[in-house]
Amino acid sequence: GIVVTTKFYHATPASCVAHTDDRNDSRVIAYQAASSKLDVMFGGGNKRVNDETLEILKDQGIEYIHEDVEAFRNYDKDGRVWALFNESDLSYDIDRDDTKEPSLEEMTRKAIERLSKDKDGFVLMVEGSLIDGMGHGNNADGQQLEMLSFMQAVEVAVEYAHKHPDTLVV
Repeated sequence: GIVVTTKFYHATPASCVAHTDDRNDSRVIAYQAASSKLDVMFGGGNKRVNDETLEILKDQGIEYIHEDVEAFRNYDKDGRVWALFNESDLSYDIDRDDTKEPSLEEMTRKAIERLSKDKDGFVLMVEGSLIDGMGHGNNADGQQLEMLSFMQAVEVAVEYAHKHPDTLVV
């Protein structure tokens, strides 16, 4: 699974699901991500979910939640799910509206809840993607808030690992 605060086809999430010689080829990355058979994808990037992507997700039995935080929060099926909450990156934590976008912590908790149902185990990549954006913007206060948000997501993973000692958190 993948949980990010950026668009799902950005560099870090793409490195987990796509292979292309151009990191900016978002069309190819989105196609490959949709074809990668992920159980969970939470983040942003609806701009790249077109008819082709939707068809791939549908063919794989993946439920797609489009900018519907309540549907995300109420999702309790065992199936595979993509929930994307913005056309591009999610909002910075300082600007995030909880009625429109979940926190990184909430997405991480939901991903672990869903993925941990697999008796064979799981791999989950979580990125506090917007820490970097605040750094590029030279916004130290915003960057600290993004780092705190990421730490809350890490705490969710560590909490799970304490209850499941065969879990590795990196």
